[in-house]
Amino acid sequence: MCISFTDGFNSGTFSLYCNKETREDLLTLKINRVRVLRRADGYYAQFCFDADRKEQGEYSGNVIRLL
Repeated sequence: MCISFTDGFNSGTFSLYCNKETREDLLTLKINRVRVLRRADGYYAQFCFDADRKEQGEYSGNVIRLL
């Protein structure tokens, strides 16, 4: 699997090595942002997906009052 960058950065094409779950996410979810990191042992990519975060909170009834 490869990713090609077409912006003014002129970085070209990168090969992606990832597991099956990550590959499915890359193909199905909308990618908002990609950050490419250069380290001593190679290049790494961080992906920011467009996802809705839903967490259920539990109300304990306790109130913290700041003075």
